[in-house]
Amino acid sequence: MSRRQPADAELPVMRDVVTRIDALGDLINDLMIFARPRPPHPTTFELRPLLLEAIAILRRDPANAALKVAIDGPDVTLTADADLIRATVLNLLLNSAQATGGQGSIAIAIEQRDQRCILKILDNGPGIPAELRGRVFEPFFTTKARGGGLGLPIARRTAELHGGTLTLTCPDTGGTVFTMTVLLRALAAVRPSEPPGYQTAKNYDSDPEEQRGPRDGLG
Repeated sequence: MSRRQPADAELPVMRDVVTRIDALGDLINDLMIFARPRPPHPTTFELRPLLLEAIAILRRDPANAALKVAIDGPDVTLTADADLIRATVLNLLLNSAQATGGQGSIAIAIEQRDQRCILKILDNGPGIPAELRGRVFEPFFTTKARGGGLGLPIARRTAELHGGTLTLTCPDTGGTVFTMTVLLRALAAVRPSEPPGYQTAKNYDSDPEEQRGPRDGLG
């Protein structure tokens, strides 16, 4: 017996169902990462090739085909968890790309200071309203219809696992700047602070691909 082919009128509905299933899968994945974060597994690697990998993943989405991304600054050698760093960078790039509608530009600046690497990601989007800036790292806060609002909290936790920080600023000239600092050599003893709502999320029993952030903006 042949299987009935969907009518043209059904295709948009089916695509919407698939999109919603994918979003649910992302949310479950992020909840598991947030509730049970694994410790970093450090390896030694060059940062610039990792950034290029994240940019290549970003460009796989046709919506970002016109996006301009530039990297400035010296290459830096890190001893860190490459998968976690790559996933964090990709999450920040996705936020910046969505802020510009995939049509703007993103500038990535690398700096080495003392025993730390400082990575800044600046987009030329409209920026984030002042009343929301203090909430973007709160678990489950998001301004997007898709996503669970865990991408940025997970990204901040990754920075903290590497002895660093992740902050956000909006210059008067416009746009948004994410600034992530990590130790050049990750310390296994460093433990992140528990963000607001951590205990609740930890008890909720409900990808680089092993620990990826969701694909929504602002988390």
